[in-house]
Amino acid sequence: MQELLEYSVKQAEKKGASQVEAFYSAENRLRTTIEKKQVKISEKKYDAGIGIRVALKKTGGYSIGFAYLTDLTKEAAAKTVQQALKVASFKKPDKDFKSFQERKTAKTVQKIFDKTIAKLEPETIADLANDLIKAASPDKRITTIIGGISLRTGRIAIANSLGVSGEFNTSGYGLSAYAVAQEVDSVGVGWDEYSNCYYNEKEAYAIFKNAANGALKQLHPKAIKTEKIDLLIQPQALTSILAFTLIPEALANNIHRQQSPFAGRLNQKIASTNLSVIDDAHVPQALGSKPFDDEGCPTQTTRIIEKGTLRNFLHNSYTANKDKVKPTGNSLRSMGVLGSMRPKYCVEPVIGPTNFQVSAGGRGAQSSFDEVVSEVKNGVITKGVVGAHTANAQSGEFSVALDMAFKIEKGEITYPIKQAMIGGNIQDFIKNITLFADDKTQVGFENASVIAPTILVKNITVSG
Repeated sequence: MQELLEYSVKQAEKKGASQVEAFYSAENRLRTTIEKKQVKISEKKYDAGIGIRVALKKTGGYSIGFAYLTDLTKEAAAKTVQQALKVASFKKPDKDFKSFQERKTAKTVQKIFDKTIAKLEPETIADLANDLIKAASPDKRITTIIGGISLRTGRIAIANSLGVSGEFNTSGYGLSAYAVAQEVDSVGVGWDEYSNCYYNEKEAYAIFKNAANGALKQLHPKAIKTEKIDLLIQPQALTSILAFTLIPEALANNIHRQQSPFAGRLNQKIASTNLSVIDDAHVPQALGSKPFDDEGCPTQTTRIIEKGTLRNFLHNSYTANKDKVKPTGNSLRSMGVLGSMRPKYCVEPVIGPTNFQVSAGGRGAQSSFDEVVSEVKNGVITKGVVGAHTANAQSGEFSVALDMAFKIEKGEITYPIKQAMIGGNIQDFIKNITLFADDKTQVGFENASVIAPTILVKNITVSG
């Protein structure tokens, strides 16, 4: 494939492009779906293509053109180069564009590709799904099991006119399980999920059993009153909120647009001194790990918040050149911050996280999960939230309903909560974080992940 990429680059240069970039992505995906305690779909799909970007130098800057192909032949590549050049010829020059990614040496990242996943067939995963249904259904009160198993392997390759050249393999394993329990006139819903680069059958059983147990525990919920209390927010719920607030606020393009409350606040205190956040593309078995980003820039570990102080933003080559800083390796070909199902070769690179990690910033801020629960005399713990996508990243405002939430009284989890909501601003939210549990969990997306523990946030208004 590298030969076809190099051919595309040379063709574009011959046709007058000032700079050229050719990006290849291929993916095998196996998806099995469970509905109403039955395996409905188990299918395998393959897709591959090349995205070509060209830069034409004009008076006032460069114009960028983009086109892609799925017919992986030299003839199709030559036609796609022409299309990209035509797009660039009609576009106005961008005075802020300086260059595509320059050649730099990337480090090898361990455990981002599992050969086992590539060998699994639909029949094997369908059999597993049937076993998972049985494992989650021993209690007669469990009336419905819904879920899915997703397996994928892929290959990324890139070449550009500045000497960038490289390729690597990827894999992904995702599970989701939902269960419904019914007893007399009460209905409980439970769920769980799992993400990793490596296949793990044991985790599959655990996820489906957790969903069923969660549904049973949600039976006969009680209403709570509206009051300001402590909130224990588990990794899945925290991820949902961060994905639509803190993560986009840390992207350099949003800083440039003045669409982030953190614009102009580098090296200022913005959060509790207990909080540290890094973006780390070198975590073994994490879905956002990779040796180089989607422009060929070597990835790294970037400190975003260090003990409450804002240290860095996430950059691709465009924003890094504009700010005259080093790129952080966060170029991402995606329709959204945390990924989409659209193939990577179809879209131009933006900025996104790799593995967004939340952790304790100081000594004494981390304890065991049980110890953190014991610290709460009057509070709520929630596994998920609903409605995080309505958050305003520019202001940081959010309002969400709690999902799989329980009351905490005198340091003990007591009963399920019927309905409750929280709202506020992410800036206030991260200032009130006091404790971190030891249950760090990877919550995966299509091209990235959030790795976070359960955290304790003080003085949150919970509306019953």
